[in-house]
Amino acid sequence: MQHPDGEDGTGARLGRLMRNIAALGRLRLEEAWREASDAARGMAMGIIFGAVALLLILLAVPILVTVLILVLALFLPAWAAAAAVLGAVIAAAAALVALARARLRRPRFALGREMRADWEAIRASVEGRR
Repeated sequence: MQHPDGEDGTGARLGRLMRNIAALGRLRLEEAWREASDAARGMAMGIIFGAVALLLILLAVPILVTVLILVLALFLPAWAAAAAVLGAVIAAAAALVALARARLRRPRFALGREMRADWEAIRASVEGRR
């Protein structure tokens, strides 16, 4: 027996439900792929920031330390000038490490929560039609 809207009843509804579930799964996987791509891009930027910070520290520290100590030694005792420069270098390195660490935090994906919410909505919809 065919329904007035042209459907065959339960079988057609079940088929439509399965197609919709499959389409929803594809959409969720595409969204998860985009999220993973964005997270990878953020992690790559964090690694780049960390590498640049390390390179700058390795290249600039000897020159910077020498120049600053010589300049400060004009106004302070040599030991005080060296201590002040050391403190400044450590503070700059700490700031760069904090920037790199902020970029390298573990990404949180919403796929699990969204799939669970979709499943609950499907169950509620199916149970509501019974």
